[in-house]
Amino acid sequence: MLDLKWKKIVNDIEIVFEPLVSVNSAATYALSVSFANYEQNGRYHSFANLLDDAFNDGVLYQLDIELRKITFLKYKNMDLHHVKLIYPLDNRIMFMPDYKQTLVLNRYLTTIKRF
Repeated sequence: MLDLKWKKIVNDIEIVFEPLVSVNSAATYALSVSFANYEQNGRYHSFANLLDDAFNDGVLYQLDIELRKITFLKYKNMDLHHVKLIYPLDNRIMFMPDYKQTLVLNRYLTTIKRF
């Protein structure tokens, strides 16, 4: 579970969807996820710095799960189910003490089922 510091950071982060458009048809075929407002607390100059800090605090996996939940819910509310979603993965989550391969899949499927 994320502590108060990380909950505040998660609440401040804005999920941004950047469209990927076909040059042939001009149709949007995917949305790439990026994150904004991580610099709100003045501590981070890039999202990579924030992820490094989460890794060093041992909460990178928990942070990733929370950001995925928010991302998936926002995506669901956009009603663009025909458009693929590209979510960034920091592979260091596998080195977190609370990471379990089956948990990632189970939490992901549980989140998806709620839609």
